[in-house]
Amino acid sequence: MAAAHSSRSTATRAALALVAIVALVAGANALENPFARRASGGTINRDQEVIAEALTDEHVVKLDAKAFDGEIKKSRYNFVMFYAPWDGHSKAFMPRWLSYARTHQMAGTEVTFGLVDATREKELDARFEIEEYPTLVLFRDGVPKTYIGDRSPEHLDKFVRRNLLKPARFLEGTDDVEVFLIGRAVSVIGFFDDPSHLETYHHAAAEFDLDFGETKSKIATEDWKAPFPTIKMWRDFAKEPATYDGDVKDLDAIKLWIATEMVPPVVKFSDKKLLDRLFQGPIAVNIFVFLPEERETAEKMSIALENAAERLRGKVHIITVDAKEKIMHDYFTLHQHSGPQIRLLSHDLKYAYRGSFEIDKISKDIEEFYNEFKAGKLVPMFKSQDPLPKDGDVVQIVGKTFEKLVIDNDKHVLVWFYAPWCRTCKAMKPVWEKLGTLYKNEKEIIIAKMDATKNEAKNVHVRHYPTVYYYHAGDKPRHEEYDGAMEPDAIIDFLKERTGKSPHKTRRRTPHMEL
Repeated sequence: MAAAHSSRSTATRAALALVAIVALVAGANALENPFARRASGGTINRDQEVIAEALTDEHVVKLDAKAFDGEIKKSRYNFVMFYAPWDGHSKAFMPRWLSYARTHQMAGTEVTFGLVDATREKELDARFEIEEYPTLVLFRDGVPKTYIGDRSPEHLDKFVRRNLLKPARFLEGTDDVEVFLIGRAVSVIGFFDDPSHLETYHHAAAEFDLDFGETKSKIATEDWKAPFPTIKMWRDFAKEPATYDGDVKDLDAIKLWIATEMVPPVVKFSDKKLLDRLFQGPIAVNIFVFLPEERETAEKMSIALENAAERLRGKVHIITVDAKEKIMHDYFTLHQHSGPQIRLLSHDLKYAYRGSFEIDKISKDIEEFYNEFKAGKLVPMFKSQDPLPKDGDVVQIVGKTFEKLVIDNDKHVLVWFYAPWCRTCKAMKPVWEKLGTLYKNEKEIIIAKMDATKNEAKNVHVRHYPTVYYYHAGDKPRHEEYDGAMEPDAIIDFLKERTGKSPHKTRRRTPHMEL
């Protein structure tokens, strides 16, 4: 279970980092969340038969909690889709998933394909931390790795090949090792003479987009001072290689060591290559230090952070952000000219630093800041207005009432996230008012809205305005982003497909007499 949790959170953070970098390079709107996962896109397939087709397809195996572990052990590689029958994105992707499975099975590849209805198999849902539908997980020798990215066959193939092929290059001897190290930003080499150690090393290597090598040359172990079994890492920012001193059979420990040593103790947000690298691996806590505009003070503060970074090595990444990085200031709701600020980000939750910014105190106080977070003494930051009454027949949600009105109930909830200044949102207001009126007597469905410029909530990432999330009763806090036409009839059809309910009552036709 620990491996599953690590795999899921690792993949998620890697995706968040990539989206952040893409957004920055492309000059994304400052109001977009740079850490938000992008929607898969595509038209929702309304054919109710696609799920039934999947469950009768001979190329995929339907898995439940009872049969799951046994089926996974039958094959070395298993690619499993976790879905929800009511979810539009699951329905849209299902035909492609079946086609992809058929192609691989007919070609005789080593991969077995499976399906799990995560809404029914709650045990598997919790075990693999399924956060959205559909979620694709590749199991290699039973070790899970979640796929994040474009679901096209080309991208899926690249992911599968990377995990099926040996992730480390074989190095014959000292000369091969020396050549392997030339021109690489990060090189990791395992010196092994025991195949069981090598297998664990391969699993760790498959988690990172780095260059891995391996050798069983005794001469190489002597020349590179790496007796069996040893793992060494060479970095472009350090003169000497780092040496792993833990258990070579402990997969989680090796992954944590790689994630720690592949970046310097303090990373500049402006260094996109390091930032990309930083978000790989199992370290889920990041402390962002927003430097002051005055250059000399900013440099002194960066140097002072080194002490805290060394003591917190392997627990947290410390990232410095220049005053010019507007998108990051906007994401944390900070003003670029308000002086130094510090925020901790972990699993989408933000925490405010209350310590000192004095050069001789900041390092110690940041360490204490992390310790308080680890002890559960910090409260996450969420923007919120005071509770608001209904706007006509539409429920108004704010940050303080989000959990109660959306998550902690057994109702279907459709939430419109808007910005008051957004022209499209203004045009959409009559549509939402009409929906509120149509569903006002439907006790199991709530039509709601939230001003996303003034309110925040856990697991809510508004990338653009307007955004509509649908929360299915009994399957919260997960949700589906509506990507159809912003018209009453289209939204009614969307809700009817998922809830089985429609505000339009069927009228009985009055018989009449032919004259």
